[in-house]
Amino acid sequence: MNRVIGLTLAGLWFLPGVVAAEPLALECPGQVTIPCTQRENLDITDRPVVSGGCGSPSVSFRDSVLAPDSLVIRIWTASDSCGAIAVCFQALTLTYATPRVAVLPLENLSSSEDGPRVLQRLLEGALGESTKLQLIPPAKVDDAIMRGRVRQPVLMDDDQRARLTAALDAQYLLVGSLLNYETYTDQYSGPVPMISCALQLLRASDGKAVWSESLHAVGNDGEWLFGLGVEHDITRLGRKLAGKAAGDISGNLAGQPCITIR
Repeated sequence: MNRVIGLTLAGLWFLPGVVAAEPLALECPGQVTIPCTQRENLDITDRPVVSGGCGSPSVSFRDSVLAPDSLVIRIWTASDSCGAIAVCFQALTLTYATPRVAVLPLENLSSSEDGPRVLQRLLEGALGESTKLQLIPPAKVDDAIMRGRVRQPVLMDDDQRARLTAALDAQYLLVGSLLNYETYTDQYSGPVPMISCALQLLRASDGKAVWSESLHAVGNDGEWLFGLGVEHDITRLGRKLAGKAAGDISGNLAGQPCITIR
């Protein structure tokens, strides 16, 4: 097919008043080293130079992941209205970047009015102590949620997630539901707090859950005798639960590749 096109174009030189188009050509940008979170940022990775061809050639690319944590071959393709195609290759060397995580407001399925807000702040505090992730400031998250009119983050659609991700420059979103947040009285232990929740860590780019867990904590869990050793304060119990969740999330992120092979 390419030969036929070439002969036809060559023959046009002999027709009066007809000028043959220059062959379609594509020159790729050079190899770049970038944080893996900037792989889709063409202002950083740069774009190819197109020359010749018929009309205004269109340009697209696809990535071939050779090593999820280090190397991507970007395959650029140009095509024109005459059916010509040109291809070139660009190498992207990826460097690991500390993932940015946003903790979103929890859905309240409990009987507590303040429970979701308290547990959200406890999760933010626990995650903020991790060296394996970068917690997006809670005030910035609250502002983006309000501006984006995201009423229930656990049920947000793709458009809402995309807008929120762009506003926060987030790689991961922590969403979830508070199922129970109350204190009951036991005749042997006295006041006993109880907390349960379901949490998910979503990859911001596509909304896929990379970690999910149902967490449950009771003040009299474990060994105790005549009320000794029982946790009576629901906030302290919530802090322990948040610490466990943060440890699980940090460990999971440490095992995540820079990008996912699709």
